[in-house]
Amino acid sequence: MLKYAGNLKLYDQLRSIFEIIIQSQVTPYLFNVSIIKLLLKDPKKSNTDLSNQRPIAISDSISNLFESVLLDYLNTEHKDHPKQFGFKANWSCQHAIWTLKQAIETCKRTNKWTYVCAIDASLAFDLLNRNKLWLELIAQKVNFTIIIALIKYYVSALILVNNDQDYSDLFKSEIGVRQGGKTSPKLFSIYTEKILRKISESEYRVRINKVKIDVIAYADDILLVSSIKRGLQELLDKVNVSGNELEIKFNPSKTIFIIFNHKIKRSASDRRDDSWQEPLKLTGEIIVKVESTKYLGVELNTPYKDAQHMGMLK
Repeated sequence: MLKYAGNLKLYDQLRSIFEIIIQSQVTPYLFNVSIIKLLLKDPKKSNTDLSNQRPIAISDSISNLFESVLLDYLNTEHKDHPKQFGFKANWSCQHAIWTLKQAIETCKRTNKWTYVCAIDASLAFDLLNRNKLWLELIAQKVNFTIIIALIKYYVSALILVNNDQDYSDLFKSEIGVRQGGKTSPKLFSIYTEKILRKISESEYRVRINKVKIDVIAYADDILLVSSIKRGLQELLDKVNVSGNELEIKFNPSKTIFIIFNHKIKRSASDRRDDSWQEPLKLTGEIIVKVESTKYLGVELNTPYKDAQHMGMLK
């Protein structure tokens, strides 16, 4: 493998070739070809259920290395939104979980409830509108040379689907970013940054000193946080509007909300502020309330204790 070859001259030569491709704005023939394999999300469920299958793109190592070079440029050109915890060096799922727990603890100390909504986006990577992505890159003032290199790379994209021993014919890919691609998480982060910016404009949030917590994102896993139910509905409305603009479809049937600290006795003022108790809705459909949920592999429940999660790890 090139990664362990330890050949610095080879690395330099490859990078020089990739930089020529970027600067000349010419993509070699059949440079971006991927094989789509279907992986089961849950091995306990049926392998004939399409909702239980996740498509993963497997590409040639050279094109993966090319994407790594593009990713270096993108990271130099653009810094991710501070409330996006995914795709960042030295950041992990635990940082997102820790932030959520701090918000819950802060509400608990001030005798407030904590409303948390976990939003499910349908095939977010696969259905991304590339034209809107390019416009967002331009709006974020990413170097035009990098944008054109990405456009050329994706315009030349070809894929074939593998199912056991059967392969489809080659066909062009016109929407989405490659599942498993080096640049895909970064591109998705830039594409969805508008949603995070819109949510951050809201007055509804949990505040820890000068830090405002209203949304916690890890890749396409999004949590909305508010100390009152009406605030959570406003955040959902903002998500819906931004999602429509970006053509991101959210799945209300898989979107849930949970209330932490709901056994705490609140002040009369807090109860008045939270007097709105209508059903929460996303895209016009009612969202289900649950007593426990899993976020980034961690079990969260209304008693707000880790015993259940630790028991599942045994």
